[in-house]
Amino acid sequence: MSKIKKLSSNHFMIKVPLGVLKNRWIMGALITMLIVAISFYYFVGTPQYSMWQLKQAAIHKDADKAMQFINIDKLMDNVWPRFTSAMMSEATKTEDPFEMLGAMLGSGLIENMKPILKEQLITSIKDTITGKSDSENPEEESSLIVSREDMNKLKLKTSQGKTYILAPAEVTGDIEMRYIITRSTTGRFWQITDLEIDNWDKLFN
Repeated sequence: MSKIKKLSSNHFMIKVPLGVLKNRWIMGALITMLIVAISFYYFVGTPQYSMWQLKQAAIHKDADKAMQFINIDKLMDNVWPRFTSAMMSEATKTEDPFEMLGAMLGSGLIENMKPILKEQLITSIKDTITGKSDSENPEEESSLIVSREDMNKLKLKTSQGKTYILAPAEVTGDIEMRYIITRSTTGRFWQITDLEIDNWDKLFN
């Protein structure tokens, strides 16, 4: 009886600790996996991850992938008033009244060409990312925005409630640009929706 009791006791004492230990490993693994999954889910929805994907798309010259992170419609709507205003401001600096009149008339024509200019902008962005050039000379193909060196110069910043990609003048040419990014309404990623330049008149100099 005591032997059986002893055996039962030993069996009980061995069985329970092993069972608890096994459950702890399983629970620990599940908790770890859950933490990793939550962390990854959170990171995928951050501006940092979207910017990393945009950089990778540009470096690998994947224009279609890169365009997912650029909302052309919002970008055009936000930039257009500042662009046309800067254009008219530059035109009024001329002392020739006929040039000024031509600029004023031209602004009306440009407004009607907005859809065409938007398509040209899309083409221009894609050509810049892929390094394609309008020139027939392959040596003139641009790789400005697709080099790793230039990509590393782009910095993600947050200021006054805005999150933006800062492109220094050495990357864009001669004007520092801030590409405002906002969360997409169609997914857990961020898109470029606006552009800020300290002096828009520089675009026409």
